[in-house]
Amino acid sequence: MPDRRPFLSTADELNDRSADAAARNAVLDGADLDRWVADLFQRVYETVSLFNVDAYRLDRATNLPPEKLKPVDIDGGAREDPTQAMGGRDALRNALYKVAAPTTDDPLPLSEHARMRHRAMSDLQNLIEVVSLDANRIKTVVRPPFEVESFEDGNSTSMRMPPFMRQSNALPLTLARWQYDLLLRWVERTAADLAAGRLEAVGRPRARVLSPEAAARRASVLARIDAAAAVQ
Repeated sequence: MPDRRPFLSTADELNDRSADAAARNAVLDGADLDRWVADLFQRVYETVSLFNVDAYRLDRATNLPPEKLKPVDIDGGAREDPTQAMGGRDALRNALYKVAAPTTDDPLPLSEHARMRHRAMSDLQNLIEVVSLDANRIKTVVRPPFEVESFEDGNSTSMRMPPFMRQSNALPLTLARWQYDLLLRWVERTAADLAAGRLEAVGRPRARVLSPEAAARRASVLARIDAAAAVQ
């Protein structure tokens, strides 16, 4: 077992060791799955808030092969080695977010950016927004269980989540298989709900259209209110 499992709650630890975990996960859906995903990303944020991303990148970022690079540095030369993982040319970086160079007031800009993004994604509605913008984003960025890419080793890795962290076997830290499967199930369900119009892009359910009976009752109530106001 890894020496640290920062994304497992006590309930997850028990589930991870239970013989019927797969059977329980198979029926976890709907609001229960929403709550589980929200809890997972809240714990991710708690971990990131204690994590010096800048230092870990300097120590453990791998040199990326050409096929994993953007054509331009989205950070505009703000940090050294833009072709290393999490650098300005890393293809996994979201081009919408430029990260500034370190300053006296902000000496750890990558750490601050990671906290900002994961603070937002610890709210389920913001996480739904991520899916609405790119249904493949979470699957692309989150590392599958025990995956090690050809250009990685025990000392240097890409920024696939969780970045630059290692299991007890020195290989990249990942979610457990059952956690990863649940997360992707939630992403697929959310993407389908968005495409079908069951969710708004902002992550809130669409308002239901009133039935004729409900519309008539509303009109009647509003008419009585207007009549009472006129008398006064």
